[in-house]
Amino acid sequence: KSILFSLFGLVGATSIMAANFDLYINGSTAFRANAFGACKALYDGGSYSSANNGSGSPASSDSRWTMTGTAVNLGLTSGSDTLTIHALWNGSVQGISSLANKDQLVFLASATAGNTTLKTNTSSCALSDVYSAPTLFPLSSGSFTEKEVCVQPFVMVKSVATGGVLSITNVTWQQLVTMFGSSGGSVPL
Repeated sequence: KSILFSLFGLVGATSIMAANFDLYINGSTAFRANAFGACKALYDGGSYSSANNGSGSPASSDSRWTMTGTAVNLGLTSGSDTLTIHALWNGSVQGISSLANKDQLVFLASATAGNTTLKTNTSSCALSDVYSAPTLFPLSSGSFTEKEVCVQPFVMVKSVATGGVLSITNVTWQQLVTMFGSSGGSVPL
């Protein structure tokens, strides 16, 4: 719900009844399923046209998709005017970089299934599961607003496959602190 309201706020604040509005989203792959569902919910009655990199309808796991339709019920469009959302899930830090540097990214141009025409544009917004400050692209608070929209859980996993690191049977809290804290992200095995 938070992502839905954040997108609603962004679109509402920037469109002010725009005739045909394009929103370009990129960033974290971890958020793509939630963002996909939130974007679908913006359209009147859930009715929209959509496309992914291939010939079919996009799924929440696709890394690039576009959807279009009317959003009159939410006041984002009026009459037959359309809202087109172009998404490119290319990673958290890349999302931050794209905003900071106004990177030209390659999005799907059309929401027509089977149409794989690409278009270059800057991002309207980005989703990231890291703050911008510790990256190489810290965003200026005078030019950008960073909002927390969800909690993204992460887990530690270990392969049990043949050839995997079988000698690790447990990782202690102190070892995790050492690996991700002051040691610079590594610890000797």
